[in-house]
Amino acid sequence: MTLEARVRATAIQEVVQPTFGVTEQLLAVHTIPTGQGQPCIADVEMRDGEARVYFSLDNEAYYLLIYLDLVPDVQVRCVEISAATSVRLVVRSETHPLALLLSLITFHPTTQWDKGQPRVICGRQLSSLNSNSGFYYQVSGKKTGEVEAKLRQLVDNLIPRKVELQRLVEIAEVDISVGYHGYAFWMGGIHLENAAMQALAELPVSLDMDLYANGPDLPA
Repeated sequence: MTLEARVRATAIQEVVQPTFGVTEQLLAVHTIPTGQGQPCIADVEMRDGEARVYFSLDNEAYYLLIYLDLVPDVQVRCVEISAATSVRLVVRSETHPLALLLSLITFHPTTQWDKGQPRVICGRQLSSLNSNSGFYYQVSGKKTGEVEAKLRQLVDNLIPRKVELQRLVEIAEVDISVGYHGYAFWMGGIHLENAAMQALAELPVSLDMDLYANGPDLPA
């Protein structure tokens, strides 16, 4: 069995037969979806002698997160809730067409739209029309993982493109948008270190943060 397979198996065992009180407490009010008879794992991260295993939760955006030590053997260290997070560059203009916005950049947008075309949300076309033209640019499309790392990754990617961003700012609204969907009874929040703040300050963009808190009450 590979190391990752052992990590997965150990994490699944914890949610099937909890050994931590917090696992039992969280699963008393949350349900992990299953597939092929096993709890569904949304993501696995392995680095620096530890692993993180994310489980999706029915009807919730956030995740059950299990930390595991890898040495001297694979074992669960702790269990917590992890917010679903997203970080992306958002460019919008009500007066300029998409073609003009794209002509000012050399990178490739993740998503783009033109004013007057049907709106598309999560792959579904709506009856309403776009009121502006614009695009999104993401370096990491994952919902799992630390929001701070995603923000730094995007900022580091954009710093060499400051001239392009300045051109966009002159004709469009340009933001870095941070989305944080957490559990109302386990909101970890966002911490930005000095280096991240200084790097962000180099960019001619606004920062928009949307924080959402949802989920059921914990048992008494």
